[in-house]
This record gives sequence, structure tokens and C-alpha cells, in this order.
Amino acid sequence: MKILSIDWDYFFPDNTPYDWGAHESNWVFYEIIWSARCSAQNIITKADMLEEYVPIIPDDFWSIVTNKPKIIVADSHCQIWNQLPRNSTVYNLDAHHDCGYHEKDHVDCSNWGQYGLLLDKIKKLKVFYPTWRRNSPESEPLFGPSSTDYGLPRKQKFDLIFVCRSSCWTPPWWDPTFDDFLSKSGLEIEKLDDLVKKHRNLPFEQALKLRDQFRVMQEQVLVQ
Repeated sequence: MKILSIDWDYFFPDNTPYDWGAHESNWVFYEIIWSARCSAQNIITKADMLEEYVPIIPDDFWSIVTNKPKIIVADSHCQIWNQLPRNSTVYNLDAHHDCGYHEKDHVDCSNWGQYGLLLDKIKKLKVFYPTWRRNSPESEPLFGPSSTDYGLPRKQKFDLIFVCRSSCWTPPWWDPTFDDFLSKSGLEIEKLDDLVKKHRNLPFEQALKLRDQFRVMQEQVLVQ
């Protein structure tokens, strides 16, 4: 089976200045923490997160899929595990290689590629990084992938598409855009979990208010 796997964070610019770490089993990281992160600034350029950390999606993105496969949607990339038959070929569009960063004895969002290759669920894992990764490379994976490239794969047929929202890494105020991205595919969509079936509780307008309130508090502290 040939699978196109898409992590929503693929479409965002370099997250390094905003990376606070994450733990997918802890709801604080995909929900509560964003109330503070909306006021973050790039640690290098001082750019505003709300203005800079914006998804950039090619208008013709879905043209890379030349047939009509089903889209399976989940919040965590780990959930691709149950969609992988033996000897799958996976084209993974992702800001992370997901082939292991630390030794672990279980499958999670950081190592499903590593375990898939080791346990023969995946025959070939082709990682396609966003182009900014050329200047901001990751640490070496523990095992795999089969190949790496930048940008998008060539146009072709896929048997299945898996998409994850990765709520620990992508802002909740872009959840409506995520759903719009899916609907533009024109394909059948199945959402696997309750988290990805809804928008998180921080729309863009509220994030703007929180950011501005935080800035006022900062100025008051500086004056004192």
C-alpha cells in the first residue's frame, strides 16, 4: 500500500523559535499552553507569533494526488500506526522525521517511522521536509528514514491519505484553516478521534486580545 502522510506542521514556518517542547498525552500542551504562547515573540527576530507563525499552503497542493483515495484524520501522528499494513510505502510530509529522537520502548508520535521500518510495517519511508529545514536541520534519527527530500513529491496515485493536526505544535486559532485544507481535497474524510473533530477553545480574535493584554502587562512592569 502507498500512503501519503501529512502532518499539519509541515505548512508552518520554522518552529524552532517557538518550540516549548510537548507531551501529547497531556492536554495542557495542546490546549491550555496556547493561551500563553499566543503572546510569544521570535527569540531571534522578535517577530510576533500571531503574525509570523502562519500556515503557507500551495493553492494547487491537492493536485499531487491524481486519484480519489480516502483521507483518515487524527490529532496525533502516532495514530497512523493502525493504518499501516505490512510493507507499506509512506510518503511523509512533515517538519519532523518521526524516526526516533530518544530511545523508547513504545510507539509514539516521535518514532512511529522508526518502529514501522524495524517491524516491517513500512518498507520505504520517504520524508519530505518543508524547504526551511535546509537551514534548520534536525538531529540524526535513531533509524531511518529511507530517503529525505524537500518540498512536495511528484504527482501520483495513493491508496490512502493520513493527515494529523499535531495540536501540541500547531496553534488552535488555525483549526478552521485546517478543516478548510481538508475540505479542499474534495475527498472522503474520516476523523478518528474526538479532539480532531472539534476546534480548540482559542479562536484568532481571542488570541489577539490575550496577546494585547499581555503586552500591556509587560509595559506596566517595565514602567515600575
